[in-house]
Amino acid sequence: MDTSRLRPTSPLVRQAAACLDAGEADHADVLLDLHLSRHPEDSAGLILFGLTRVALGRPLEAEQPLRRALALDPIDDPFHARAVCALVDVLKAQGRMAEVSEVLERAGDVAPMNAVFPRMLGAHYRALGQVGAAITAARRAVAVESADGENWRGLAATLLGGAPGEALEALERAKTCGDDGADWWNIRGVALAALGEGEAAREAFKNAILRDGAAPMAWTNLGNLEIRAARSADALERAVEAYGQAIRRAPDSFEAHNNLAQALRDLGRRDEALVHAERAASLRPHDVTVLNTQANILRGLRRVDEAVAILERALACDGRSAETHSNLGLALLAAQDRQRAEEHFRKAAALAPDCVDIIVNLACFLIHINAGKEVLGVLEPALARFPGDVGLLATLGLHYFQENAYEDCATVFETVLAKKPDHVEARASLGVVRWSQGRLVESLALAQSIREDFPEDIRTLFLLGCVHSDLMENASALEVFDLAVEKGGERVPPFHYSNCCFSFHYVEAMEKDDLFARHRRWDALYGAGATELSDVTHHNTRDPERRLRIGYVSPDFRRHSVAYFFLPLVGAHDRAAVEVTCYSLSTLTDQMTDLIREGCDRWRDITTLPAEKAAERVREDEIDILVDLSGHTANNGLSIFALKPAPVQVTYLGYPNTTGLSAIDYRLTDGFADPLGVDEDPASETLWRLPRSFLLFDEVPGLPDPAPPPVLSRGTITFGSFNNMAKVNRGCVAVWKRILDAVPGSRLLLKAKGFRDPATAKVLIERLIDWGVDPEQVSYAPYAKNLMEHVAVYAEVDIALDTFPYNGTTTTFEALHMGVPVIGLRGHRHSGRVGASILGNLGLADRLLGEDVDDMVAKAVALAGDLEGLMRMRAGLRERLRASPLQDGPGFVADLEGAYRAMWRRWCAGPPTFHRQPKNGMWAVEEMEDAIEPVLG
Repeated sequence: MDTSRLRPTSPLVRQAAACLDAGEADHADVLLDLHLSRHPEDSAGLILFGLTRVALGRPLEAEQPLRRALALDPIDDPFHARAVCALVDVLKAQGRMAEVSEVLERAGDVAPMNAVFPRMLGAHYRALGQVGAAITAARRAVAVESADGENWRGLAATLLGGAPGEALEALERAKTCGDDGADWWNIRGVALAALGEGEAAREAFKNAILRDGAAPMAWTNLGNLEIRAARSADALERAVEAYGQAIRRAPDSFEAHNNLAQALRDLGRRDEALVHAERAASLRPHDVTVLNTQANILRGLRRVDEAVAILERALACDGRSAETHSNLGLALLAAQDRQRAEEHFRKAAALAPDCVDIIVNLACFLIHINAGKEVLGVLEPALARFPGDVGLLATLGLHYFQENAYEDCATVFETVLAKKPDHVEARASLGVVRWSQGRLVESLALAQSIREDFPEDIRTLFLLGCVHSDLMENASALEVFDLAVEKGGERVPPFHYSNCCFSFHYVEAMEKDDLFARHRRWDALYGAGATELSDVTHHNTRDPERRLRIGYVSPDFRRHSVAYFFLPLVGAHDRAAVEVTCYSLSTLTDQMTDLIREGCDRWRDITTLPAEKAAERVREDEIDILVDLSGHTANNGLSIFALKPAPVQVTYLGYPNTTGLSAIDYRLTDGFADPLGVDEDPASETLWRLPRSFLLFDEVPGLPDPAPPPVLSRGTITFGSFNNMAKVNRGCVAVWKRILDAVPGSRLLLKAKGFRDPATAKVLIERLIDWGVDPEQVSYAPYAKNLMEHVAVYAEVDIALDTFPYNGTTTTFEALHMGVPVIGLRGHRHSGRVGASILGNLGLADRLLGEDVDDMVAKAVALAGDLEGLMRMRAGLRERLRASPLQDGPGFVADLEGAYRAMWRRWCAGPPTFHRQPKNGMWAVEEMEDAIEPVLG
């Protein structure tokens, strides 16, 4: 310690300085107490007293004496410079960055020829992200002492963010001054990385490590380079190793802990990530960046309340941090506080109007709440300022996907990939778009390319499963679905697992018990396992004969097969007996939506509400019986039902199996689809069999009359199937081939979404040929643009063949209405007995329903060989359908309301029932990072 300027008349101060240099801070403290009691205005004593308090681990007590000393005697010497440095450290530890700036600026004014202060000031402003001020200070240091390589190196470090080329030039100047150690090589690596010279940067970091094996920043930057070079799992693992090396060499390295936390988070190792984020936060408790990192990890762990608290603390440190406002928006969204979330998203955008990430988060929030027009209002001006920005383009693609504008969406993602071929989210999203369009070969290629880099990425595995399923590759679909569930565990989003449950029905060899167990797993993850009984009972008035409030929940109150069956029901309800409320989860509306809205008593759009808020709405409406119409199909509302907002809950119509939810009491069916005591499906619900049909068909007005059988003009029988090709499997095709072979000259006409794309059609046709179909026996109808074109194709079919073990429903009704008899097979589970229900209610099971595959073949061959009988059946099918229970609206509604009344009476006579509530953070909204998460459905 330089004590040359200490007063010669202060031996106690000199002795204290010697003690402090010798590590005897306690002894120095005693001496300085004595000295300052006599000379309270002695600047040297005050400086030493402050340094002693720092050495004793009591830095807060150092601030006042250090400030007093510098105010009394602002002398330019190394001793006073040390006081400045100590005061800066004390202020930094408290996060008082503005005061740090003031102290260093004043020190520079007092000692204009001392390069230490502008060099420190440059590093300080650089850490704060104030690049302009940092460069000014660094250039001042160089101007004061141009022969000092450290000053040039400091300038290079400051120029890295915006001018990496100039940074390299500054490094060359530093090298001429003899400065080319580990720090020099480290800064050079960062500059080269910024210029896109990854290999040269890697060599620079390795040189830094060779010159100083304990160079933690070089290891940290090597980790950063790995992440930047390729955002793959392998690269992330290499980054984790590099950050670990940095921490082993510098256990208190803030940057290494902070960056390691982010890398582990990206790998899905959130518990480990949190450990390092907390360590980084302990090193810099007022650092807003690490507080954001810590909060984002907590949000990913569904510890949402803690995340919100940390972000509010971050705002207390810096209320103008746009990043913090945006992340707080995400956390509040996860906490279901949408109003406050929106406030913070908008505040973030106002604070940082040119920050693309902030704009993306606001746009994603608006997409999330279905505010389509506002989305474009946010994105279009941003794209005008930043044309071609991939983040903005990707978000625009997500908006188009939400609007079902698939071609516009695909164009946007293709533009992103042209600019950045390794943009994983854009590849994934384009894969989902192509899957949605039926362009399955393209979707498959995209998903497989992602899997090469991220073999266990959950989203990609689910997309692959969907594509394999639609390509009739059910074994492959099951394999990747199971892998996705295994690897994802509790991180699998509920809608992904629902999609999985739905697709399992296509697997020919899936046993009932296995299928049931998979549905029960959904309940264990997101239903009963994620909720708990509250202490609030259902307060509905227990009057068994009063007017009932019935609520129907569906994402399909639009032009959708479910809506066609629901529309005649909702309008035919006896309003004296029931009040009907429809809860819509659909982002799309059309004329069908308007018809359903007109048919119900109350309409509730809950599309953008989180499950908990939607359940609150149901409770406020005092619904007695809540009916699910979608099961595990796309955009379903099962998370609402898991909270048990109504005393009686029922699943019906839209799903061919149990939901697996213990919170749903009944599943509506009939004795044909689920015969009592005969090969019953295991179910979490009690089966409630309607006395006749569980389906009510309402014909679309204006369709053409049934055509004569085409065999009259062609001379040969044409069989047909217009079902989803995912329902077609090897066993099904084998039976169809037997029928074709047994009816000379017959042909099979297939019509499905997959055939509209030539590449997909080629794969499907090749698979049918592999399964033994003679290509000369099969033809394919082009994709129809509208319903009239679609039903007109039935005029080319003599006899329709149903799929199994997953029957058609809408296609069967369409065929029958157009006069085309449907040959089916009685299956062994509900999805395979829907045909039995339809044909049984028509009174045609004896002629059209096979009891086994041999009987199915025999019935198809017999009908094909009875031309007069076929003509009579076709001529009378439409009227037979109209006269059956399948189109008896009043009778069906009476049966249904009778079932509701019986369920209600049973509840009125039973014990109290309770609402359920989510366990800690279960209903957290999935993260919106990267702006891409289209829903598979």
